[in-house]
Parts: sequence; C-alpha cells; structure tokens
Amino acid sequence: RGGEEPITLPHGWRGDGVIARINNPRLASELVSLKIPTVNVSGIRISENPFPCVTTDLSASGRMAAQYFLDRGFRSFAYFSLLGLHYVAAHQEAFAARLGAAGFGCAVYAVRTRQGAQPEWNLDLAEIGAWLVSLPRPVAVLTWNASSSRDVLFACQVADLPVPEEVAILSGS
Repeated sequence: RGGEEPITLPHGWRGDGVIARINNPRLASELVSLKIPTVNVSGIRISENPFPCVTTDLSASGRMAAQYFLDRGFRSFAYFSLLGLHYVAAHQEAFAARLGAAGFGCAVYAVRTRQGAQPEWNLDLAEIGAWLVSLPRPVAVLTWNASSSRDVLFACQVADLPVPEEVAILSGS
C-alpha cells in the first residue's frame, strides 16, 4: 500500500521478469541486481528506481472526477487530501484546475498520514464534519482513496449530513 511495506522477492525465486510496486530503495536495489526485465507499477517516486513505470494518469483521473461532478450539476466542490504525498497532491491539483477552468473553486481539508496513503487513525471526525457543514451544499467531495472516503462518510454521520443528498463522495483510487 505504500513505501512502508518491506516487500522483497521470495528466497530462491527465479523468473524471466518482474512487474512490481517498487516503493522502497531496498526493493529497487534487489531488482537492479537481478538484471532481468522489470516494470514498476507504483506511483511512488524513489530516486533509486531506474525501471520503466506504468501507472495511473493522476492528472486525467483528477480531471475526470471534476467532470463527473460538473456533469451532475454540482457547484460546490472539496478535496479531502493527505499531506506529504506527491501523487495525492498531483491528483488534487488536477481536480482543482479542472474546476477552476469551469469557474469554480475547491475547498481542501488536508490531514497527516499514518503510513503511506492511510490517514491517521485518530482523525477528529467532528472537526471534519464541521468543515463539511461550513461548505455550501450540496457539495461534491473527492478523496484520494477508499479509506479517506470512509473517513469523510463517518464525519458526515457525526455532523448529521445526509450522503449523497448533501455530500457526494467519490474515491479517486
């Protein structure tokens, strides 16, 4: 799920090639030493990773989410963001840019991560709910991942906001 995973190849493994989420320097080094074709499928950037990468087009994903909400008539938008993750920032920026091009702003609520792309366990759901209450409704909220969407949903329950009538939530991954 992220850079914190200590993934290595199984002892004695022999193969013709590797398709992997290369998300830490140790795994990248191990794969370089094998001298076999390797493709990275992780959006996590590490300098030790010399392999070709096939991953989600985060800009396209953010633009598509914005267009999805625009096509459904929303006029109030928000992004529930995770701090310190370049790929989340790229997704958020593309979402906000598409909305900006359509003449709309995007409120952002950003939280620290526990590990990788997972929000802290001790999120203040009442605080997130108060943020949602402060937004013009109905509001369309994009999150990076399913666990963030779940947190926004729980915050809506705490704030007594009906989903999807007042808060529409879409997960980006």
